[in-house]
Parts: sequence; C-alpha cells; structure tokens
Amino acid sequence: MPEDSRKLDQIVESIHSIEVMQARMDGKLDVLTNTSADHESRLRQVEAATSTDADTAQKLTDHESRMRVIERRLWMLAGAAAAVGSAGGSVVSQILK
Repeated sequence: MPEDSRKLDQIVESIHSIEVMQARMDGKLDVLTNTSADHESRLRQVEAATSTDADTAQKLTDHESRMRVIERRLWMLAGAAAAVGSAGGSVVSQILK
C-alpha cells in the first residue's frame, strides 16, 4: 500500500508539473499573440506610409506637369504681347506720320 501511495504521489506531482509547464506555455503564447498583433499594426502603418509616399510622388508629378503648363502659357502670352506691341507700334507710327 505505501508503495501505491508513493506512485500516486509521483503521478500527481508529474501532472502538476505538466500543468505548470502548460500555464507557462499559455503565457508565452499570449505574449506571442500580442506581439504578432502589434507587428501587424506596425506593418499596416508602414504600408499606409508607403502608399502616402506614392501619393506624394504622384502629386509631385502632377505639380510638375501643372508648372510646365503654366510656364508654357506664360511664354505664349509673352510672345503674343511682343507681336501685338510691334504691330501696335507700326500702326501708331503710320498714324503719326
């Protein structure tokens, strides 16, 4: 009988040891799960920043094309002003003669 009791105590201790190890593993898995969620949120932030950078690059390209259009119009106006000015000068000189 004492031997059976001793074996039973060893089994209970083994079961308790297994339960403690399982609790430790559960705690580690919880930490890992939380870390994984944090990692996913960080990845989403990086992806959002990357898409924002792409949007910024697109806006910059759009800005450059708009600036080219404005510059082209400015030079067209300058050319038109030169043509109108020279024609106007010719007309005025013909009138004053």
